[in-house]
Amino acid sequence: MPNVSHKENHYVPKTLLKSWATKEEKELYVYTLNLKDNLLRKQPTSSIAKKKNLYTLPSEFSTENPKIVEHLIFKTWEDKWPLVLNGLKNNILSENQIKDLMSFVIIQSFRTPKFERENKSKIDLIDEKEFAGISFKYHYAFLGTTVFTHYIKNSKCEILYIDDVDNFICSDNPSSHWLTNNFDFLYIDGIIGRTDLFKNRYYKIICPVTPKHLVIISPNLGIEDLEINKKIGVFNKIPKVQIQFYNKLIENSADKLLFSKNIYDFV
Repeated sequence: MPNVSHKENHYVPKTLLKSWATKEEKELYVYTLNLKDNLLRKQPTSSIAKKKNLYTLPSEFSTENPKIVEHLIFKTWEDKWPLVLNGLKNNILSENQIKDLMSFVIIQSFRTPKFERENKSKIDLIDEKEFAGISFKYHYAFLGTTVFTHYIKNSKCEILYIDDVDNFICSDNPSSHWLTNNFDFLYIDGIIGRTDLFKNRYYKIICPVTPKHLVIISPNLGIEDLEINKKIGVFNKIPKVQIQFYNKLIENSADKLLFSKNIYDFV
């Protein structure tokens, strides 16, 4: 199917990467580490984590606005991000801002090429059954939206924060899915159709959202009779020893690139 435009879509939004960036000569730069060749570079945020027509709908679906996925699904939450970011910096978020934060993280978890590859066989099967041969292989965002609508409304959010010189790193697949028991983490690939996860107390979505904040979203099952299970969100300061552990999780779930605020954060 022909596409109406040839736009390069940033699957890690620049509004997220901005927190890791430094400004030089009117351009924002982040440190990147290529996991394939292990080369460290300094690159502008405008040139990384993007792919041509990743979200562009074929002309048969929308002749007026072929970029409707990016505009209506992703940009909605990106526009809300500055207010959420301001609350994160002060470690204070309203209930609505916490919901916006969770929505941003959940949606980010299915907008990357790595998610598409891991779920391709399931997406193709759904396409064949529900769309009568009309290819939706590049528009997995719609499938993800359907899957996660219920989860966004029935989740709780833990926000880990660092009060130290160290930082969380980020990646080109920043929001990832895990099964965990204490500090044993098992990475999940291919989550399309896994509705069982939403009732699993060990299921987590993990995403660094600033160099000082990492979000952990889990089902709000209220299994344990603790106050934390009655809250939609909570801030928890973590000791320095745990920072490297979470940075290793971010590295393990990355696709090709890691991003950092400072060079030493990769170590």
